[in-house]
Amino acid sequence: LKKVTPDYEADDQQWSRIHKTREIMECLERRNVDLWHLRELALSRGGFLNANLRQRAWQKLLGINKLTLSRRTILTPGDSSHYECDVSDLDLIRRDVGRSVLFRYITTISSAHSPDSTAVKSEGPTNNREAKDEKLDCANQLTAAILGALSQVQEKKDVQTRDDDRLHYFQGFHDVASVILVNLSNNVSLSSSILETIGRSHFRDAMKKDFSTLSRGLDTAFFPLLWMLDREVHDFLLLAEVESTVILPWIITWFSHDITDLSIISRLFDAFLTSHALLPFYLAVSIIVHPNHRQTILSTECDLAMVHMGIKGLLTNPSHDIHWEGLLEDAISIMEKYPPRNIPDLGKRYDGCESVCPLVDAVDLFKSPPSWAFASSVPCDSFQSARKRQSHC
Repeated sequence: LKKVTPDYEADDQQWSRIHKTREIMECLERRNVDLWHLRELALSRGGFLNANLRQRAWQKLLGINKLTLSRRTILTPGDSSHYECDVSDLDLIRRDVGRSVLFRYITTISSAHSPDSTAVKSEGPTNNREAKDEKLDCANQLTAAILGALSQVQEKKDVQTRDDDRLHYFQGFHDVASVILVNLSNNVSLSSSILETIGRSHFRDAMKKDFSTLSRGLDTAFFPLLWMLDREVHDFLLLAEVESTVILPWIITWFSHDITDLSIISRLFDAFLTSHALLPFYLAVSIIVHPNHRQTILSTECDLAMVHMGIKGLLTNPSHDIHWEGLLEDAISIMEKYPPRNIPDLGKRYDGCESVCPLVDAVDLFKSPPSWAFASSVPCDSFQSARKRQSHC
């Protein structure tokens, strides 16, 4: 018989997952959930590990009490009476939903919620009819979640909504919504609330009337930061006439359009939801300046189209073995060295200006996070449930 050598490394990884799962659950089950500890767990290796834990942790981090959410009607084709939305936006959302990354995940949804799995393929529907029905149900739920997020302000009584306060749909938000919905067991109400919350914080610039403010933010930050981190890559991209918007698709989708592995993209969402809104930007920069990736870029023909394609291919080319935990650690290190509050001044020095451009002051990405991002604790689910029952007595 062939001697079998124990896989100690695999055993250690499994033990670490079990240990961390227990630590996350203990944190969530304390009467007062320690949010700073929960944030540390989100950023540390593996994040929240599985969808069951994410479903409990994400709402806590974002200051959402799921027990107070109103139950949302699932949108059916042709019925938009419950939502405040332009007809053109509604048509665009429906088209985008039809080609959403959600349908990559349909066969992995059930396993995504397994306590000991991060999303492996399940058997899926047993026949074509079931597959079509499941796809239609998921599409309706995703549409409802997106429209619900866009309409939540209008649903609040006695609130006069200014146009500046509105969330405007953009192509790419449907992919973000897909990852949220899948991890929340297709809970439309909670998904809408989370999408509305991050739409008013992390995606505030993207959800304005157009991308002009977001593009201005990238112009302020991208090349100045590259100049500080890797001047050779900086000079090469300028020579190829690449613009800062080369990373825009990554930023507005939180990488969900290009990363096909649900476990990886969900883990990145753990970090993004926990951190400053600029973390996806720092991650994009860390991808470009990574030793292996920078070499790929510098070996590309110095042509705008070729370099643009090469940068996009860093995530989509299967030959690139990407270690996401290491890249995320790099991104956090860059953010600590060049924090968001210092980016406008960095851009000012890079451009040789005496003062920050007034237009940059309108970029929400450079502003302080909302108050819920600094909360230190929140009641656990069981305590909130008990308090709700008492209020009904």
